[in-house]
Amino acid sequence: MSQIRITKALSHYGICSRRDAELLIAKNRVKVNNHVLDSPIYFVNDEDVIHVDDVIVSKPSKILLWKYFKPKRVITSHKDNFGRTTLFEILPKNIGRIISVGRLDYNTEGLILLTNNGDLARKLELPATKLKRIYLCKAYGIMPKNMIQELLLGIKIDNIQYGPIFVEVYKKQNSNTWYRIKLYEGKNNEIRKVFAHFNSQVNRLIRTDYGNFSSKNMIAKSLIEIEYKEFAKLYKQETELQKN
Repeated sequence: MSQIRITKALSHYGICSRRDAELLIAKNRVKVNNHVLDSPIYFVNDEDVIHVDDVIVSKPSKILLWKYFKPKRVITSHKDNFGRTTLFEILPKNIGRIISVGRLDYNTEGLILLTNNGDLARKLELPATKLKRIYLCKAYGIMPKNMIQELLLGIKIDNIQYGPIFVEVYKKQNSNTWYRIKLYEGKNNEIRKVFAHFNSQVNRLIRTDYGNFSSKNMIAKSLIEIEYKEFAKLYKQETELQKN
């Protein structure tokens, strides 16, 4: 690895995002060669020894990506101030240090991607990458066709602009309706907020697909490693990720 900024190195090694790396440095929690950093404008290479909270940062031998089926009532975080179960405490202990590609909210279940490489995580979660997210959504009542058409153009709710949302009726179940929803970004609680805007309550929300990755045949807490050649070729990352 040629010289790169310390924040990028910490992200690349799966420690945290670049923004969180800046916060760690501001709190004097990062050392390079036993020198406490006070600025994120610092460059490192393969010969440098990096510590975070006095624990040496091990450099992953290769880039890894997994599919995981998150259960309901699990928060996508390393810790929670309210004592709720977190995603990273229920993962297998031998998986090593990893980060999630985006988040699923507490009551949403289904597919979430995990990786040991922060640059890959950032690439996969950016809206500019245009990876589809597909959900099955169970909600009370049925959404009128004119509202479904309105969502195709995007919608602004509480001063937040949401991109196009593709909604189709999947099946009806008593007083509820299951929808298949496709979107290309993942703003916080987006689907729940959109349905609430139309006076409809979401009772269950399951993410089934992220890009070309599917949760087919997966059950709660299923963890499947994705072959490197599959995601490297798909996102044209092979050369870039090996160089950075």
